[in-house]
Amino acid sequence: MDTYYFSELQNRNSFKEAETISAASLPDAQRIALSKQMFEGTVIEIGDNVNNDGFILNPTCIYENGRWDYVEGDNQ
Repeated sequence: MDTYYFSELQNRNSFKEAETISAASLPDAQRIALSKQMFEGTVIEIGDNVNNDGFILNPTCIYENGRWDYVEGDNQ
């Protein structure tokens, strides 16, 4: 099992402390994060590391408007 972190946000520019997910793969982490989504229309970020304050550093993927966008490199 790998460790991933996810946050449910109001929009891409907001911040929230991440929660930990143990998952076998990124698609598994995405499925778990979607099952934990509390509000319709929110943005979900998944990453594999957090800073000292618990916020996701360089998200791996972002769920918005019903689809996953994968972040390439360090452009975020």
